Amino acid sequence: MRRYLHTSILMNIKSEKGLIFPIMLFYLITVTSSLILLFAHTEYQKEQLQWSDEQLTIQNLINMGIHDFLTGDFTPTSNVQTVEFDYRTGTVQADYSIGDNDLIELRLQIETINASNYEHFTIIMYNI
Repeated sequence: MRRYLHTSILMNIKSEKGLIFPIMLFYLITVTSSLILLFAHTEYQKEQLQWSDEQLTIQNLINMGIHDFLTGDFTPTSNVQTVEFDYRTGTVQADYSIGDNDLIELRLQIETINASNYEHFTIIMYNI
């Protein structure tokens, strides 16, 4: 009598009495869990990249606002004055006044194109 390979495999599976289902279930749960973790990690990395890009944009706006303020022709007084700078990535509103010991108190309000608001305060030495 001739035995074919598929019949001998089926006979072996039948003789195991339910071993295939737990193995396949374990394999399926492992693969599904791995895919879910991979997807969650990818989403987390995208979120961190967007947050980092937003922080870099805010820092660039602060640097450009301070540079444009220092190179501009603004005479500080003891009263608070305001000047606004518009850039491609957002706007910077600078409130400035002269404080103690000829120091310029500069408060920057930054708004990015993504509608993120940030406030930065610095003191700059004023040369008379």
